[in-house]
Amino acid sequence: MNEAANFCNGPCHERQKAISSEIDQLIYMPTGRDLQTKALPIDIKHYNGFTQLDAHSYYGSQQTKATYDWFLTRGYKRPFIVERSSFAGLGKYAGKWLGDTFSTAQDMQRSVTGSMMMNVFGIPFVGGDICGF
Repeated sequence: MNEAANFCNGPCHERQKAISSEIDQLIYMPTGRDLQTKALPIDIKHYNGFTQLDAHSYYGSQQTKATYDWFLTRGYKRPFIVERSSFAGLGKYAGKWLGDTFSTAQDMQRSVTGSMMMNVFGIPFVGGDICGF
């Protein structure tokens, strides 16, 4: 897990809540669940002006790129890195883990579909939990 996480499910304190949240502006809810569950509030601004909604997956991919570059400077020719958070271009630096799944036939089907989708997106090394948890 390498995306920025927060176990408060959004803002930890009432004073941290945005007056007008971007979540209210969304036409649909990606994944069908609250985007702030175990994640940073989507309204916070990063140093470059982007909101957390825009940068959530990018953060993890840049962290992976930094790890990859560190290994290269230490003489490793092909570092083996697997991450969960992905953004465009990740396949150059790491493979992808599809995240936690349950041991059900439906989740097994999703992991096959997810692996094939990541291959289309240019991430050749992908894997999911086969046994679940």
